[in-house]
Amino acid sequence: MKVVGPLSLALVLGFSLAACSANPISLRCQRYDLASLTTDNDFTAVIPENVLPLLDAGPDHIIVSMSVLRPVEGHITLVQIIDGTEFGRWELELPSGNDIVVTCRIATSRQASTCGAILREQPHPPGGYYYLQPPSPQILEAGLSMYICN
Repeated sequence: MKVVGPLSLALVLGFSLAACSANPISLRCQRYDLASLTTDNDFTAVIPENVLPLLDAGPDHIIVSMSVLRPVEGHITLVQIIDGTEFGRWELELPSGNDIVVTCRIATSRQASTCGAILREQPHPPGGYYYLQPPSPQILEAGLSMYICN
């Protein structure tokens, strides 16, 4: 049996208290509502490059909100093009149910994501040309937003 001395206990307690700082670092997070994708614009949008901060690990994510007519068959693909090259492609599996509004979160981890898509490359530039493929007749409109923390 090993006995822990008072010095060892003091060190453990000191490190524990240091980890619980009275001034925790808080992130400043903001949601940027960027574009509406509709039949009027063929479900496409251009987000200016180098205007928004990069999407990085942690709470940063892309939000795709859609008004849909149920049932929606298969998946919906969101594609991002930067400088003429495909930079992102996300297969969105919409949850089953009767909800007319579906919100998909594309985050940096599976746990934080919904609809089965994640941001694989980090940091990820939010700008570029976006489109939904195929533009399903069950999708009435979609909104594209970014949630970014500094």
